[in-house]
Amino acid sequence: MQGFELEKPNRKMKKIVGLLFLFLFLFLSSCIINNKDNHSGETNHDNKKTSGKLICLEKSAIFGVIPADTIIEGLFQFVNIGAETVKIIYYDVSCGCTLAILSDSLVMPGDSTIFIMSVNTQGKSPGNHVVNAVLKTNGLQTFYKLDVKFTIPDED
Repeated sequence: MQGFELEKPNRKMKKIVGLLFLFLFLFLSSCIINNKDNHSGETNHDNKKTSGKLICLEKSAIFGVIPADTIIEGLFQFVNIGAETVKIIYYDVSCGCTLAILSDSLVMPGDSTIFIMSVNTQGKSPGNHVVNAVLKTNGLQTFYKLDVKFTIPDED
């Protein structure tokens, strides 16, 4: 078998490869930053801080002992008690077993919106469980943490 020797890259080629990596890095970084705080696919330019303020009437939905392989839904109502519209700009859940549904991302003064956490307990082990959601708004209070708590009984 005959060997061969690779040519050493020249300076011009090194610069070109370096610039390509730099452009690729900058492009990917801008894509991540533009989509970071957003589940809805909207751009982030209309999320300016407002004097609106949401209050959440209940921050925990406690179900107690429930049978395994059940779907439960925690309903959370938010009311805007401030003077300006509040936008819910982001939400996320802590478990893949949970589907989050938001009735309206824009909440006018005096109006309300509903956030639903639908939790599928299929495959959950016996014991106490807590599933969380975090919502981010452009109102006076930025973050809200919500919980759905339940217990799967031991199999007898």
